[in-house]
Amino acid sequence: MIKKEVVWYFVLKNYKNEKCHIVDCVLPDEIDCYNAMINAAISYCKLKNIMKLTLWINKTLPMYNYLKKIGITEIPVDVFFVIKFLNNKYQLQDIENFDNWFITMSDSENY
Repeated sequence: MIKKEVVWYFVLKNYKNEKCHIVDCVLPDEIDCYNAMINAAISYCKLKNIMKLTLWINKTLPMYNYLKKIGITEIPVDVFFVIKFLNNKYQLQDIENFDNWFITMSDSENY
């Protein structure tokens, strides 16, 4: 019996043939995986003649440093989060450190 297992994946969204977004990715912290994802995304963009590729990434992840090393440019954007506590169990300081979050574009696209 052959068992198949998903090792990693990424989701690339073509936005109006103007730009592509890596909207979600789950992969091991290995340079070969980073290269495979970025190279596949760039190849797709070239095939469609798309000149812009973007993604959101937490600066604390190892992939962030890799992307900087290969020349990916960071462009700050305004993102606003609204928090409403439904009970008193949590305090604001429990969740206000955004460096502890793993948020991808797919989280934004779902709402």
